Amino acid sequence: MPTMAGILLWALFFFFLYFEVLLLILFIEHTHNHNIGAHTPKLTHYPTVEIVVPCFNEESTIVDTVNSLLNLSYPRDKFRIHVVNDGSTDSTKERLQQYTNHPQVRVSHKENGGKHTALNYAIKTTQADVIGCLDADSFVETDALTESMKVFAYTKAMAVTPAIKVAQPQTILGHMQKAEYEIGIAFRRLFADIHAQFITPGPFSLYRKEVFETLGLFKSAHNTEDLEMGLRMQSAQYLIENAPKAVVHTKAPQHFYLLFKQRVRWAYGFLRNTPDYRHLFFNPRNFFLGYILLPITFVSIFAAAYIPFSIIRDLATLGIQKYVEYQTVGLQAFAFNLGTIDWYTFIPSTLTYVIVALILATMVLILVGRHLVGESLKPDRGMLLYLVLYGFVAPIWLTKAVFDAVVVRNNRWR
Repeated sequence: MPTMAGILLWALFFFFLYFEVLLLILFIEHTHNHNIGAHTPKLTHYPTVEIVVPCFNEESTIVDTVNSLLNLSYPRDKFRIHVVNDGSTDSTKERLQQYTNHPQVRVSHKENGGKHTALNYAIKTTQADVIGCLDADSFVETDALTESMKVFAYTKAMAVTPAIKVAQPQTILGHMQKAEYEIGIAFRRLFADIHAQFITPGPFSLYRKEVFETLGLFKSAHNTEDLEMGLRMQSAQYLIENAPKAVVHTKAPQHFYLLFKQRVRWAYGFLRNTPDYRHLFFNPRNFFLGYILLPITFVSIFAAAYIPFSIIRDLATLGIQKYVEYQTVGLQAFAFNLGTIDWYTFIPSTLTYVIVALILATMVLILVGRHLVGESLKPDRGMLLYLVLYGFVAPIWLTKAVFDAVVVRNNRWR
């Protein structure tokens, strides 16, 4: 009789496969109808833009982040940078002194209040037509702003998200995340096609000023203000578009402890924010978001967190059973008869086919993400590491996130 862990694992793999195949079909359809990758027209009008860079203890990256913004190919008289130092305790403040008299850069210092307060501090004072944010550990390519502004110019988008890549992965986990972010590039593009993006990520998401004038400023949102804003915009039926040619590089955690803390915060934020937007679940106004994307995301977090405990319980039960048998019949209790299996005529189970199909679909999604940003389609160690490791490490932080969400424990921005 199948165990609960086996049933959940089968269901989880099946729904992930269904979801990935659906996205690939949508990608093929969109490519055929809209020619993804075609050159968009040049900008004829350049709205004013202000990019807000909230920072807390970012002494090692803040200068490179600001300099990458200063290198953007956008008219200088239309573009400003506002760096908000959110009470850093390292040398971030001293590093920012070099921009004190820079005509394009404004530097502000405030007491620590969290990322959302740093963003709102700048938004309240800007007169720009478009307001963007860039995490202080991220770096934009020179044409990123222009590519995002093209989307604003030729669509009705109220927000535009970029393509996010991992900057210089160095460790096994870093390379694993490189492939994960490439899947994210594909997901973000495909979610935009079905009007189902519900996160406007910190690295270089841009908003029309009307978003904040009509929906309000960023909220604490359990330190996932970008997710809450995306859900708020979906609730208001605002279009969130994507610019796959607007490339930003972000420093991903290279070691497990930092990766664990980051991912716990992300999953915890999703679980704690969704009750406020439960009306989006199974909402016929947006079929893909309400009936597929949000429910699958919500259920998969709990399922992935439950499966390891279920497996441990089943192993413990087997161990107790074998111990009792050992007390009764001795070492014969540990004799597993593998000789009865005819490997020549062995027929794989349905689950085996589902897993193989899921692996192939995941590989294709990684390649789609690379295609969208013009990268090489050759398989690399990042793809291999993602396929081998991610299914083992992700349940660890998902389990912690579920625990924190149930007992209502807070997670910090840094």
